[in-house]
Amino acid sequence: MSSNPLERLCDRPIPRYSVAELVERLPARAARDLIEWPIEPTVESNFARLLGHEMPLAALTRLAPRAPALADDRPFNEYFLLRRWVLARSQPGS
Repeated sequence: MSSNPLERLCDRPIPRYSVAELVERLPARAARDLIEWPIEPTVESNFARLLGHEMPLAALTRLAPRAPALADDRPFNEYFLLRRWVLARSQPGS
């Protein structure tokens, strides 16, 4: 087994893209959404800021070494709870 934790996340390496490649791959509607919240004024500057603050996975796991691994087989967030409440109320006899 490899010591690289990223190799356990997927079955192939995650590609690294440049700012230009990310901008090129981004659909026009997504680009409009990205600059709707003006942290940076352009799509390019948003991606540059994002890539400029990239943090290695090892650095993140060092922050909370006892934290349990994430699992998406039991989703639980505010939307999950809201859906559960809405569905429960919409069922006959509830």
